[in-house]
Amino acid sequence: MRCNPFRSAAAYLFGVFMVLTPDGNGRMIQELRAEPLYYMAALVILFGISLAGKLRSGRTAGALEWILLFPFLYLQQGVEIAYLAALFLFSLYVLWRGYAEEWRFKINFGTVLFIGSTLVAYGKLTWDFMDKSVFFLIGGLLLLGLSWLLNRRKKQFFHDHDAKEGNLHD
Repeated sequence: MRCNPFRSAAAYLFGVFMVLTPDGNGRMIQELRAEPLYYMAALVILFGISLAGKLRSGRTAGALEWILLFPFLYLQQGVEIAYLAALFLFSLYVLWRGYAEEWRFKINFGTVLFIGSTLVAYGKLTWDFMDKSVFFLIGGLLLLGLSWLLNRRKKQFFHDHDAKEGNLHD
């Protein structure tokens, strides 16, 4: 059973939105909050149903997909940092599952998510105090370096995998 990349991308984009949206006085976050009792109850019920299905199908590691749906909105401080950490954990989870399942799409998707998380973190944490030309120069070098490392790892993984199975094509 494969993951739904559209559902994952939608949850990921919501996390990016929560990190990048400036909210100095917390008004926007309060408007997004549902009644805590009902929201938490519904979330626990949905998580329980999802976890039961994953246990039945032997995919318990898939429960980590719920990290993006954790209700960080209810934190008093550090909402952006919590969502940023969730974005990184989710992208690393997708990469890990892609390599475990040997599924190229998931590896590529995880690579894009990880590079996107790095870009969001870099922009959020350095935009205000860094000269803009230096910001873009260092950011471009950072993204090129990460992309090169992750693609090198992917090619090495599939080259070793294909060589082990005798599927090398000259």
